[in-house]
Amino acid sequence: MDWNTALSGHTDPADDHGDFVEIGVLHSRGGSVVMSGLESPEYLDWELADGPSRVFLAYRDLTDGERAYDHPGITRVVAAVAVIPEGLTPEQVASSPTDDGAFDSNFLGPLSAVYSDLPGVRIPGPILLGDAKSDPEGHARRTGELVAELARQAAEGVAAPVIEVAIDLESGANAFVFPTHAHDVSTTVLGGEHAPGADVSFVVWGGFDFVD
Repeated sequence: MDWNTALSGHTDPADDHGDFVEIGVLHSRGGSVVMSGLESPEYLDWELADGPSRVFLAYRDLTDGERAYDHPGITRVVAAVAVIPEGLTPEQVASSPTDDGAFDSNFLGPLSAVYSDLPGVRIPGPILLGDAKSDPEGHARRTGELVAELARQAAEGVAAPVIEVAIDLESGANAFVFPTHAHDVSTTVLGGEHAPGADVSFVVWGGFDFVD
């Protein structure tokens, strides 16, 4: 079994996304992981053991109407995310029970990230972008740099435009930044650890919905 088949079984068949693409290894620290917009006011974290985890992203094309809300040059956005601890097989993930009642309302935005929920280093947005209120020019410049790199990757035909960044040098924790639709929220979290009888732990975010 391939990873796309295993992971797609844990997202809603109605979700509009392409195949899952493996984009790197998340070095989880702090006992939980988060997937949210870089500048989200709040978010939910989910327990995951420290250690290396494989990260998969599934993209979709923006419609012409949606592009007006997002950064110039961004034509494809992430519509599902999976974090799978190394050592698990596609068969283990595919056969694991899921908790369909695990819902969140993490706001995304034009730039989102998956990262460890480290004490004192909670949201990577301020680390990467700075403070929009105290330094609006710097914030705009750094945002533009991230968007330009993602747009460059997309223009070159990269299947999964993404940027890996270090968020805590001491612990080695990293994050992956990727484009999401400015008005989307992730509404569903499905993971083996949330379901009764599960013997493996992983997290899949899907059900990205538009919120005006």
